[in-house]
Amino acid sequence: AVMNAFSQEYHDDYHIIEYSFTNTGNVDGDEDIELSAGLTGVYFFFIHRYMVHDASSWIRGGGAPWGKFTMNDAVGDGHEDYDVDFRAQYAWAGLNPDNTSFSSVGGPMMFAHWGAAGWDTTGRLAAAQMVGRVTISSPDAPGGADSPNQPSTMGVMGSDDPNLTTDEYDPSSMQIQYNTYMASGRLYPHHADDIEPDGNFDTPTNAPNIFDGVYDEGGWSVIEGHGPYDIPFGQTVNIVVADAVGGLSMRAKYDIGKLYKAAGSDSELLSYNGSSMTKNQWALTARDSLFKTFERAIANHASGYNIPQAPYPPEKFEVTSGTDKITLSWVAASGGPTVTGWHIYRAKGTYSFPIIGEALADHGGLGHELIANLAASATGFEDEAAARGENYYYFIQAVGDAAQNNGAAMTPAGALKSNQHWTQTYLPASLKRAPGSGLENVRVVPNPYHVKADTDVRYSDKDRLAFLDVPGNCTIKIYTQLGELVETIEHTDGSGDEYWDQTTSSRQVVASGLYIAHITDNVTDETAERKFVIIR
Repeated sequence: AVMNAFSQEYHDDYHIIEYSFTNTGNVDGDEDIELSAGLTGVYFFFIHRYMVHDASSWIRGGGAPWGKFTMNDAVGDGHEDYDVDFRAQYAWAGLNPDNTSFSSVGGPMMFAHWGAAGWDTTGRLAAAQMVGRVTISSPDAPGGADSPNQPSTMGVMGSDDPNLTTDEYDPSSMQIQYNTYMASGRLYPHHADDIEPDGNFDTPTNAPNIFDGVYDEGGWSVIEGHGPYDIPFGQTVNIVVADAVGGLSMRAKYDIGKLYKAAGSDSELLSYNGSSMTKNQWALTARDSLFKTFERAIANHASGYNIPQAPYPPEKFEVTSGTDKITLSWVAASGGPTVTGWHIYRAKGTYSFPIIGEALADHGGLGHELIANLAASATGFEDEAAARGENYYYFIQAVGDAAQNNGAAMTPAGALKSNQHWTQTYLPASLKRAPGSGLENVRVVPNPYHVKADTDVRYSDKDRLAFLDVPGNCTIKIYTQLGELVETIEHTDGSGDEYWDQTTSSRQVVASGLYIAHITDNVTDETAERKFVIIR
């Protein structure tokens, strides 16, 4: 199989997979051909077990992490008029009926969990997307054209079905799998229709893991079977599909999720961008986005993968921490579409906050904000606006020429930009002050430290404590008020800043109390002590 992925911003949320199945007659690992007979009744069969989003599945609870409450649906199978001209199966995060505190549709991040980032407690609709597979081309016979009859099997099977155990040397087991699943045809009613017969997917009441009266603890997986094929020796069946995801924008997930958490009601209408819907209705609009993604994948394949291209990202991108600035430098790629400028984005505290645009004043300034719009000739930038004591993450995008975007394959008009993830930094950069001129200037910040303080009086990293104006080469020993050694920090980078995450040498979080820092200048052997208070 050949998998095709694309970094162009309107075509970066699907993979096009080209399968070629050839009757080679080779049944072992060497190059010799053992058989030359034709094959009859061949199916190419796939099982897709979807669960939509990892961290939110733990918030939704129950068996959601392994797909227990996933809803599955299909279009283009000939059973209904779907108002689309493609065949696809897709899934979304369904109802966990045991979770009565909130509706799990859309995966709202209602509270903290080890599987999620620390900031992710705003109600963000982390699962307000759908995932699925669209068939781009699948023939009825080797060498044939795309057929609306393929895949001939579209439906679901229990994810914990006991007949899924595989033993190719057990004829009866293989016959059950062939007849019951691979050649089972196009299921109707669909899984989603059986779960909610009235189509009330935005006000669900039934458990998605009970289908056709059968309970499956693992939920239900999508099945897809192409065939049956008679394949003469040497002939090939070519199948092209696209695996895709589509949903609300990251900003909409965040904003609508916050509105939902503040409202505290599943039925309340949430007004956003000129429309008013319930949280579940907003989440289910992901279907439209997924279908547009399917259509773009189909159009891309039809164009011979000749979609408009963004400029190439820099060949090299470096971010260097300094005493009064953070320096960014890059080397432009040779060749490719025209570069008309550079956009530089910066995030504070974490690179994983999924908003790109203005920093969010109501959430500690998290998110990637545009901090520089530079000419095409630029090869560097000095960030002098960074705050001391904060960690920063960056990415740079090459901006293209709108005239070079011909709009092919459903690409919107305008200048394209290179993808964020080519240059996203994952190691923090920060401002570093010059070493202190004397131990009398050493300070502990914040002091006192209060874990529940606002970020205007503490750092964005919740447990960060700073020792400022320390010598460039010193040892900091931290003691309890009883004289117990908590941690030893060797500061050797030549700067005047050192930070501590309030953990002991055994990586345990310290308790509230009075602490003493003993600082030794390793060059002069001078010492100083500073007392500070931690309230947790």
